[in-house]
Amino acid sequence: MVVKRIKLFLEGFGHGFKSFGAIIANIVNTILLVLIYFIGVGIAALIVKLTRQELMSVEKKKISSYYKSNKPEKQSIEDFYKQY
Repeated sequence: MVVKRIKLFLEGFGHGFKSFGAIIANIVNTILLVLIYFIGVGIAALIVKLTRQELMSVEKKKISSYYKSNKPEKQSIEDFYKQY
């Protein structure tokens, strides 16, 4: 009888600790990911803003089409033989 109660108590205790551990792990992981995001992305954004770089060419132009044609340059047959 006493052994049964102790076993039942320890099973419940173990389940409680697993649940508590899962909750703590979720909280710690969220905090770490937020810190890494703000440190990594924030520092990169500050560097880009301080150097006044434009990483994406999204300036607004008043043109009728944004299509860029891709006309390959003329190459000789010898260039094709020496590709690698």
